[in-house]
Amino acid sequence: LGIVEPTHGEVDVSCGMRHFSQHFNEALDRYPEHVAASYLVDCCRLGLKKRFRHTDEKRLLEGACEVLSWFGLGKREAVKVSIKDLSGGQKARLNFAFLSLCPAHLLILDEPTNHLDANGLEHLADALTCFEGGVVLVSHDELLIRRVLASSEHSELLVCSAGSIYQQTGVKGLESYRRAAFREQHLKAEAAS
Repeated sequence: LGIVEPTHGEVDVSCGMRHFSQHFNEALDRYPEHVAASYLVDCCRLGLKKRFRHTDEKRLLEGACEVLSWFGLGKREAVKVSIKDLSGGQKARLNFAFLSLCPAHLLILDEPTNHLDANGLEHLADALTCFEGGVVLVSHDELLIRRVLASSEHSELLVCSAGSIYQQTGVKGLESYRRAAFREQHLKAEAAS
């Protein structure tokens, strides 16, 4: 991704990767006067052309509105509200629409549920369940983690704790992690009292 330089070893980025950061607003701040649909046309023109097989501006804007609707952003917000005036959740939906128009083999999602309401979370979970590539998800949202783990028999949960990483498999791994975490919290509470 080019965000952080590796301290050692090699990084192979020959596959298409896309990244959703919890700090996505910073990227959108460069387009304050754009509306969501025109932002997608400017930044994802090739993806829109490929998806809708149109090249004229009006049809591309219509296509951008359709993609935005898949993520729960209404037509009024897509064509009338400037990006700077969108809520955090609406900006997140715009970012997900952007990612959907950029081909990728791997999605890296850093706290994607920040700013999302229940409807936005549902749209995200559905989209990730249908995604055919790999997903690296960093999240505290148990519902999203559970949905992503259940979406493939090859799903793995990596738990970062006390400077180590522990691998668990699928939803059963999540249940095992939850039991261990609750047990640890219980022991800490008993020791504190």
